[in-house]
Amino acid sequence: TSCVDFYDPLQVVAFDDVTICEGSDVHLSAMTFGGNPNNNVTYSWDGGQGIGANYTTAPAGSFPNNLQIQVVASDGCSPDAVDFVTVDFYPNPVPYFTPDVSEICPGEELLFENLSVPGSFIACHWDFGDGNVSNDCELQQTVSYSEPGVYNIALSLFSQHGCVGTSTGSVTVHPNPVADFSTTSPGNLQDMNVGFQDQSIGNIDDWHWTLFDNVDNSIVLDTLNDNQFFFDYALFGSQDLYAMQDTGYYPVHLEVTTVHGCSADTLKHIKIDGIDFINIPNAFSPNGDARNDEFFPVALGIDPYDDYEFLIFNRWGDLIFRGDDLYETWKGSTTEMTDNEEAQQGVYVWTLQYRTLDGQLKNEMGHVTLLR
Repeated sequence: TSCVDFYDPLQVVAFDDVTICEGSDVHLSAMTFGGNPNNNVTYSWDGGQGIGANYTTAPAGSFPNNLQIQVVASDGCSPDAVDFVTVDFYPNPVPYFTPDVSEICPGEELLFENLSVPGSFIACHWDFGDGNVSNDCELQQTVSYSEPGVYNIALSLFSQHGCVGTSTGSVTVHPNPVADFSTTSPGNLQDMNVGFQDQSIGNIDDWHWTLFDNVDNSIVLDTLNDNQFFFDYALFGSQDLYAMQDTGYYPVHLEVTTVHGCSADTLKHIKIDGIDFINIPNAFSPNGDARNDEFFPVALGIDPYDDYEFLIFNRWGDLIFRGDDLYETWKGSTTEMTDNEEAQQGVYVWTLQYRTLDGQLKNEMGHVTLLR
């Protein structure tokens, strides 16, 4: 006689049915009942994509569909046992943003606008590519970049189920130019035709020159668009009409713009040297008739302020007037004395100290007759 053992059929249970975010991993397990206890049970998931009682995969499904993952258990005795796990999906939020421009210059503001579907996310994370981040879900974000380069931008959205969606883009920050120019400065008032040459660094395609005088900074030439030109500061009889008023330093402003619209500017002063000239009258009549009422030097080619000193003394050597700049005139009163009265008719001594535009310190002395 012989004995025959009978075993319950092999059964497999896979668990658990689950809902995950699109693209996320799912961790599944299976266990068996029955079958031949003397045999090892093998598991095959997804047609052999995984083996063992535990299986991790990233199902290639998406909302609103679901999919089933099959597990087959075998003990080499019973018929194969089969079970399924159903995987449903939460939708990942879909970020969508636009910059108002994709190319800017350093320091310019760039506006990012979050155009993602409202209600599809509960949190946000901006990465602006330069180390700056923001968790602000406001529809608009304004940023700027100080250095040129290509910056990779990312916007990540988070749903109530913890699902994440990320969208990327890039912004190109073009370099600012470096504005500079050189001049061929004249030697003195006899040659006032100055050459200007752009020396800026960058891919320049626009130049804006502005030339000023040195009296009230009024504009003598504006909006010239060229990288080099000559200008005669004593020019008459053309559209650039300007009469040279004095030697000294004349402001010149240059703004340059690259092909990408990035700008820079510089302000320099060109020096027009003079032949210093002093003319001081020997008499004046401060009687209020608006003719020769004031006494002062007529000067050309001197600094009107630096080291300037114009002094008037009476015949006893008392200081009665002091002028600290070229534009202070003696009107015939004793302003440096306590009485501050009208000076009497007579002869007075004057001394003048001044510095020429090339830095020489000079002194003059003379007499003036005050007539009343």
